[in-house]
Amino acid sequence: MSIASIPPEDKDFALLDRYTQFSAELVKLAMAAIGAVWIIVITTKKTPDDTLVFSLSDSFYLKSFLSCLFLIMAVLCGLAHRCVATDFDG
Repeated sequence: MSIASIPPEDKDFALLDRYTQFSAELVKLAMAAIGAVWIIVITTKKTPDDTLVFSLSDSFYLKSFLSCLFLIMAVLCGLAHRCVATDFDG
């Protein structure tokens, strides 16, 4: 369905609906990426004999923390966009 086939009075609502759907997809992707990063972090824990399951650099944990921080910001911005873009009484 293209936007040209929608009546003129409904084009704004169709465009708004597409923007909110895009925000929802960004929220889903960012939440999945947070889970993926933390699965990698969990699998790098030390085993009982003090060897790493995977050998990673020392700055890996800082980089993973920063990436999760920015992904959380993306989730919050996507949710805020959906809240502001839709009609609400508040």
